[in-house]
Amino acid sequence: MSSERLEAVPVTQRATLPDAIVTAAPGMIRGHDDFVHIRGEEVALNPFINGVAFWENSHAVFSSSVSPDVIETANVMTGGFPAEYGNRFGGVVDIVTKSGLRMNHSGSAMVNAGEAGRRSGSGEFGGNRSRFGYYAFASVFESDRFLSPPAPEAIHDHASGGHGFLQLDGNLGNAGSLRVVIMGDGSTFEIPKTPQDVELRPEANARQRTRQQTAIGGWNRASSNQTIGASVYQRWSTIDLSPASGPLTAAGAVERTLATLGGKVDVTRIAGSHSIKAGVDAVRLAPDETIAYNYSGFRDFAHLVGLPHIHITDNTINFSGHESGGQVSGYVQDSVQFGGRITTNVGVRVDRYDLLITDTHVSPRVNVAIAVGGGAVVHASYNNFFVPPPVCAGGGRECFANSEKSCSWPSGFLSFSSFIGWRPLAFSSAPMKPAAAMCVRRSRCLRRLSSAGS
Repeated sequence: MSSERLEAVPVTQRATLPDAIVTAAPGMIRGHDDFVHIRGEEVALNPFINGVAFWENSHAVFSSSVSPDVIETANVMTGGFPAEYGNRFGGVVDIVTKSGLRMNHSGSAMVNAGEAGRRSGSGEFGGNRSRFGYYAFASVFESDRFLSPPAPEAIHDHASGGHGFLQLDGNLGNAGSLRVVIMGDGSTFEIPKTPQDVELRPEANARQRTRQQTAIGGWNRASSNQTIGASVYQRWSTIDLSPASGPLTAAGAVERTLATLGGKVDVTRIAGSHSIKAGVDAVRLAPDETIAYNYSGFRDFAHLVGLPHIHITDNTINFSGHESGGQVSGYVQDSVQFGGRITTNVGVRVDRYDLLITDTHVSPRVNVAIAVGGGAVVHASYNNFFVPPPVCAGGGRECFANSEKSCSWPSGFLSFSSFIGWRPLAFSSAPMKPAAAMCVRRSRCLRRLSSAGS
């Protein structure tokens, strides 16, 4: 996806990163819960920003995320992942942000208004002087239908927020290039209600606030047959759920903060028909969270309207905790061209995870693509995956402190000239416990729509 293609998407359909990429590739669907479901996976979108991956879930409830308006290009992958990609595997979005080195002291401003109280304003400006480039972006938004409501009418669904982005680039000549990115994103929104809520528990008005700050510094140096890249990255993100009140209401308050600090190095070397790439990524994660939940009001509401429910001891759940740990990952892969038609990518990845649990896994990957003519490609892969448990500070340790290890054999046929692709998919996985191992085979017939299509 290019910035031109993203700008052609209606503003209401690119308010967040999941909104913008949901139509980018076959197999992506936005569900009723606003998650992007990729090949049947719900929590599986893995964005890379200038080569760096973060651990927050790309969903409006959990993370403010990056604004789609700062994207220069985004490569969307939904299968056949090289060894350099880890942690989540429904889909990878490899994002390159805009640079002032490609702008001539120019900018734009935009104001939009639509139905459901949707209003937004944004502006960008960038340019370069000699070997220095700069790019800045800012936006604000407001909406009366932010999250997908549980009823046709959006009730108590107002939101407001904004994004800020600054990128500085420096061309160091033979010494390479530098890039510094600083981002700030935030939103404050209401939790939607139903007409029944308005009638029976009118004071049940929960709200949530998300804030996120990100910094990435990168250096890159390229020669005739070798490229070296190094990055350091940092992020602070927080969510704060204010509880609903009144009778017949479950009162839940959540405060969660995640501090991320990491660094990575990648080296790519070209040798004949081989493109060999290797890298190391180390990250420290420090989650801090407090949960206070009182169930008694909802228990009374469930009895009143006849809803199925469970009973919680003492009607309360309280937790406060802090953890620190992280992950160190290394990979090596080789992409080989055989003539002009056959491409293979073979690699291996090693992950060492240490937060709540300690686990190590070796993930081999093999991917083959053959161009058979007429814009058609036949592809087959063997991918072994390691998915760490959700990042948390220990609450519900028994339920969530498990890694998932799986392998898949995606294969199929894609024809870009006719916009029709057929891709059968088979995979075997053993999530949570060995007894849960499963083998599933699926086939899908996908129709790819051009940007001019409906």
